[in-house]
Amino acid sequence: MTSIFVLLAVLTSGVWVAVAIARYGLQTVAFAATGASAFFMPMISLRVAPSVSIGDALLLSAIGLASTAVLIRRYPLHFRPLRSVTRALVLVVAGGVLGSLLHGGGSGELVSFGAGVGSVIVCFGLQDLAPDQIRRLCWAFALGSTTSGLVGILLGYSVLGSRLYGLSHHPNHLAMVNVLALGMTLGLVLTTSQGRARSIGQCLALCHLVIVFMTGSRAGVIGVVVVVGAATIVTRRRHLAIALGGGATALFVVLATGVITLTDANVLSRLAGGGGASASDVERADALSSTWETIGDSPILGAGFSSARAGHSVPLQLWQVAGIFGLMAFVVLVATTVRSLRHPHSVLSVGLWSGYAGYLAASLVSNQLWDRYVWLALALASLAAAGGVGLPLDSIRPGSRSLPRGNLQSSREHRGGRHSELAIEARGGPV
Repeated sequence: MTSIFVLLAVLTSGVWVAVAIARYGLQTVAFAATGASAFFMPMISLRVAPSVSIGDALLLSAIGLASTAVLIRRYPLHFRPLRSVTRALVLVVAGGVLGSLLHGGGSGELVSFGAGVGSVIVCFGLQDLAPDQIRRLCWAFALGSTTSGLVGILLGYSVLGSRLYGLSHHPNHLAMVNVLALGMTLGLVLTTSQGRARSIGQCLALCHLVIVFMTGSRAGVIGVVVVVGAATIVTRRRHLAIALGGGATALFVVLATGVITLTDANVLSRLAGGGGASASDVERADALSSTWETIGDSPILGAGFSSARAGHSVPLQLWQVAGIFGLMAFVVLVATTVRSLRHPHSVLSVGLWSGYAGYLAASLVSNQLWDRYVWLALALASLAAAGGVGLPLDSIRPGSRSLPRGNLQSSREHRGGRHSELAIEARGGPV
């Protein structure tokens, strides 16, 4: 009976996709599939198969549709903005192959990692995404991250009745997707003049903070601090940190007064050593000790993908898996992030790279590397930087009197301090 319902669902979906293609075209439907993938990517526990999430399936659908459009219309490919993602993938895979050949095993993990990251690169490389489309993908990812946490709060999806994990596998995964989404949301809020959209963005930012708090993830707290700090320093908007700090303070007051009662596995409790944090620290220490032993046995070429997820630190995982190639991949990601924040192309780009900087900081004490949402966020940041998506940074910095370069709707609107969400149409080089 279940197989019949699945078959009917597939046939119905096929009919709707065919109708949509006939009416809107392959490229539009491919982008719609990409947006749906960005929304479901944070919900990694929702699966169509044991090793394929809904987000993964939609990403593969987007690749199929986009590649068909390229073959039929012979559209140019757009892989150049994704060079940082590609370099990291090549380095990790190259080192992992050498390590696996020397030590054996891990071929399944190698194929899974290469296919997962490669699918993100191919999906975005096949599509010539406009600035507004990149913004919509950011909205989709932020909404998906919030939805994952809120559904968990409403339905009580938590580990042992305490740490919130929502529609993900683990509280740390839920915290990490909301750290990445927080950067996107801050960039979106700072670049929109529509009151309703800005209010939605502000609510999403507060939801990201609450969700990270309820996951009890200490790595998530590190990520949030770095996201807010980086965005504040680069944009020079002190009210950004003040607003988020005020929201966090209000949340703390509400919790301290007992208006909302939480378990002892929240962030504050775990930072003080409660909520199972001590036991977790012991497990992590054992895992790190084992990882260092493996690295010591093969520090140059690595040990391959047979024990890829053992360590609880992303740079150590990469070193263990791919040797010096893995360390080079992490250095490439850090250098790209720092360079993009030092020389930002737009406000949205600052938000995206601040989110990724938060992820990198949290990754020092966490192991979220092997899921597609990490690389999807990196791809969006790369595209935003390459395309100059959104308002130029100088246009929102305090004391700036110059008009931002690009096509503004009106100089009067700029002088009034309001910018249209689509004010800058920068489909070429960076602004």
